[in-house]
Amino acid sequence: MTTRSATVDTSRFFANPYANEIVKLSREECLRYAQTLLGKSQLHYSHANREMRQFGSLYNGALGAFVFIPWKLAALHRKRGNKVESDRLLKDALQCADTAMEFMASPSYRRVTLLESPWVGAKVLQIAIWQDLNHSDKAKMEADSLVTQIVKSCEGLPPQECDVLYGRAGAIQALLFLRQALNRTEIGQESVLQLADDILREGHRYAALHQHDGLPLLWEWHESKYLGAAHGVVGILHTLLSLTSSELAILDERHDVHKAIRMTIEGLKKYCLSSGNLDSSIKGGSHCRVDRLVHWCHGATGHILLLMKANEIYGGDGAYQKLALKLAKEVVWTRGLLRKGVGLCHGISGNAYALLATGRNDTTMKHHGHAFARFALDHFDQLEGVPDEPYCLFNGVPGLVALLIDLADDHDKARFPLYDYA
Repeated sequence: MTTRSATVDTSRFFANPYANEIVKLSREECLRYAQTLLGKSQLHYSHANREMRQFGSLYNGALGAFVFIPWKLAALHRKRGNKVESDRLLKDALQCADTAMEFMASPSYRRVTLLESPWVGAKVLQIAIWQDLNHSDKAKMEADSLVTQIVKSCEGLPPQECDVLYGRAGAIQALLFLRQALNRTEIGQESVLQLADDILREGHRYAALHQHDGLPLLWEWHESKYLGAAHGVVGILHTLLSLTSSELAILDERHDVHKAIRMTIEGLKKYCLSSGNLDSSIKGGSHCRVDRLVHWCHGATGHILLLMKANEIYGGDGAYQKLALKLAKEVVWTRGLLRKGVGLCHGISGNAYALLATGRNDTTMKHHGHAFARFALDHFDQLEGVPDEPYCLFNGVPGLVALLIDLADDHDKARFPLYDYA
């Protein structure tokens, strides 16, 4: 693997104290902490905004604490046969989603994505809850209506707006969530293909203008060539690989998509720093690099999830899985206990999901995922208030709650929330 010399910034993470220690949290311990921390997050927002009219987005608002996490927790209770508690959580979450929808306009072209549109985020969760409360006809009707609205809103996006947080890939993510929640892979197929066509056309166009960068697919965001999951190549490729096999076959006929994606994944190796960590963006010149970010948004965490997704689709000789495991061991396990908090985007919980992704095929990495959760709990008082939004899903405490719920469930099936789908 081609690497670029860089100095590791050791100020951003704690030294890993576990070495090869086996750490395993019990199901009861995970559930107890999850419920306590969920209550703490909800209490914070209730004190800050007594009327709770402005729930914000799934990424950095109260939707995570009041709707997504209760919905996720309800699924665990339902799986364990506790229908009463599951229904209670779902009804409370639905009331919050309904309230959020009452005080929001429909999506604008500025916010069309699962994570950053308050309207889209609340609507997909509302639909998912209707489904779980056995209102499947209503859920289906509203899902079909939402697909139409999302695609219409995307018509106002600039061609280069293709990323996960704000662009077309993020709009597709909303449809992927609906497919999983309703168990209907056919939802929005025509719309998904239209959005994917636009993404691939732009990726080929922009890459052709920057052939010296060596990637068959490349996009820009705010005039930068980002590589990570939030704004760059990794997140867009991950989204495309999450489409159905029939959709990928159609895109392959139109854009030779499998060859382009595999060559782009191969080309990303050129932008790995000497530690193995993926650089945040393609930078000009030969200036000295500093290896800073081991996050979902930028760096090895999102890269690992992409490699594991590629392994699911292409398999073959296991090269994607081997590289993912190498990065998980040498980058995330070593440098993933971040000082920025316990959240998903750039926190310890997001990095734990990368370890658990490789842990589906490696017991040691599964224990490493537990170890990260243990560290976050043991150092919670120190980490809780670090992020700007300490009680939102992607920056703060609810991200840790999501991780604990997955560890209490079948952690072999744990997936990075609202991004990685089976």
